[in-house]
Amino acid sequence: MKKLLYLACMVGLIGATSCKKDDENGPVNQTTFDGKAYTIKSSMVQDYGSWDGHYNYDFYLSDATVLDSQADELDGKILIYLELFSAGEERFQTGTFNFDVTGEVDGKNYFNYAELVYDSNNNSKLDEGDTWLEATAGKVTVSGTSPNYTVSYDLTFPNNKKLVGSYTGTHQIYEVGSAYPEGERSSKKRLF
Repeated sequence: MKKLLYLACMVGLIGATSCKKDDENGPVNQTTFDGKAYTIKSSMVQDYGSWDGHYNYDFYLSDATVLDSQADELDGKILIYLELFSAGEERFQTGTFNFDVTGEVDGKNYFNYAELVYDSNNNSKLDEGDTWLEATAGKVTVSGTSPNYTVSYDLTFPNNKKLVGSYTGTHQIYEVGSAYPEGERSSKKRLF
């Protein structure tokens, strides 16, 4: 239940943006997972600031509508969570972020945690009955300038299931502060 309350709170902060179409390339803000296509409509970033030579942004991308933070479920079919660390401590830097759990990340953009929640029980809601998966490999590319980013991702999940897509738009950015207590680091800092 705690997981869902936090999920509801996070999506409650997401500012919805309208879908755009590119006349030549068809729909944008599309993602596919396990043969199903989704349109990403909303996004937000939690700005955790600097830590150990990196700057931490957590991206949330979803097709969900904005709901009250007290809700037990979210109207939608997919939520993507990306915990990205850019090289340097002054501000978040765009670029390519590769999945890396080795700890050999000095001077590199990387991520060591990404998660996907999808509507596996087909009720058009994200709730406790749905599937939550952790990425096992992949890369994420972020371009643009704050708060207007393009986030592209090619991630692998258990059983070699792929999540591929991108989102271009204005991201609601919330400053959270230090990502970790003094001298402590968790490789899994997800908040929902």
